[in-house]
Amino acid sequence: RVGASLASLRAASLAQKTLQTLYAEDAMREGAVERRRDPRYEVQLPVLFNGDRGGSGTVVDLSVNGCLIASPTPVELGNYLCLWLYLPHDAAPILIEGAEVRWSAEEGFGVHFLTLQADEQIRLFEYLNTIATT
Repeated sequence: RVGASLASLRAASLAQKTLQTLYAEDAMREGAVERRRDPRYEVQLPVLFNGDRGGSGTVVDLSVNGCLIASPTPVELGNYLCLWLYLPHDAAPILIEGAEVRWSAEEGFGVHFLTLQADEQIRLFEYLNTIATT
């Protein structure tokens, strides 16, 4: 438990330090034209992941279709991951059963959600709606 707390603190610290770098890299990959259909929200949410690679990090940018994860764990383009996204004031994490790594950098990576059960999708929509109205 202490190790998990320290890992969360390290991931949060990394997220703060690298957020601007990750956004800049993400913007360069996307080019001058924004291609995303859905709004993105700046957040600070703990996440665990496993699959082709396992680790932890902090979601720093979230939409209904994907997220930007600040993490020291190296992942590769095309890796498939399962994510456990921890929302504030919610004991159970949102389980994203399938996510594909769309880009990866030293400080983090971006994923596209492929498999999200209906009840988990509703929880994600409700959370995004809550932060969109605050």
